Amino acid sequence: MPDQWIETPGFATRYRMESRCDGPVLVLVHEMGGTLESFDPVIGQLDRPVLRYDMRGFGLASKAVKVQQMSGLGTDLVALLDALQIAGPCDIAGVAVGGAVALHVAAHHPGRVRSVFATSPVTGIAGDRRPGLLELADRMEADGLAPLADSWLATGWPERQRTDPALFAAYRARWLGNDPRSFAATYRMLATLGMEDDLPRIACPAMIVGARQDAFRPAEAVRKAAGLIPGATYCEVDGGHFLPLQQPQLYADLLAGWLTRR
Repeated sequence: MPDQWIETPGFATRYRMESRCDGPVLVLVHEMGGTLESFDPVIGQLDRPVLRYDMRGFGLASKAVKVQQMSGLGTDLVALLDALQIAGPCDIAGVAVGGAVALHVAAHHPGRVRSVFATSPVTGIAGDRRPGLLELADRMEADGLAPLADSWLATGWPERQRTDPALFAAYRARWLGNDPRSFAATYRMLATLGMEDDLPRIACPAMIVGARQDAFRPAEAVRKAAGLIPGATYCEVDGGHFLPLQQPQLYADLLAGWLTRR
């Protein structure tokens, strides 16, 4: 299905709605700096109605003109579901910050979520890292993203994980097209983010995936977050931060297996 655009109160975005069979809608929420294309390598293996969209601040969605709030990103997703008249509970799969959005919606809008599948969800930042994130946000806003591209991508997508050079090159070019102000606004949100009170409120089935090669969100932190969610399933894999792009077959198998059990 071609890209479509939609405006909700306070939010406009690009989305794709792809239906391969009947069943609950699967919503895919990309990582910070990504776009709905972040799921291109796995979309053909998901035998479900699938909705993916550009998160506020990224891709072709509304830009972030002030510090992002996790509650606002969750409200954006619910508003999108309302605008598309998707009333039934959805399965939501998110990556990194997108995983945190999925968990936030599950905690605060339980009637909209059937299950959550989150890889490397960013649910909080250690206090000693916060000054560095704020400094990085200031540098992004002042100098743009190009001066930071090599160091940022070396952490998120190191050389050993660049098994598909063309895929990495496309991601890098798309990443460089991000709006620096929106990127900085999201980093400032992360500097103060703490979801410790939200996670115990999640009542739906949840699978949380940690990645042992993830330098951005270490598996130990992901495991601790999973432990706060009642009944959550935790899985640890030998993967990286951008699992749908870096190890698409592994991601597709994990997600398909989780959905089959629902």
